[in-house]
Amino acid sequence: MIPDKFPEDDNFDLDRLEQKWNKISVAYRDQYPELKEDDLTYRQGEFDLMTERIAKKTNRNRESIWKEIRNWEI
Repeated sequence: MIPDKFPEDDNFDLDRLEQKWNKISVAYRDQYPELKEDDLTYRQGEFDLMTERIAKKTNRNRESIWKEIRNWEI
């Protein structure tokens, strides 16, 4: 399960990550065309499941997905 806060950044919590995702999801899909719409959608409280799907499809781990979303330039 995704932590409420990232260990290396106490100021970046799950709510902020979800808000950022809503802003970058279209650009993220453009960056990773192998991802389908179903891979990139989530319901409230299931953000960790979405990042797990992305990690599997892109052969990475969830932590790298969280960091990528967090650091994505808007």
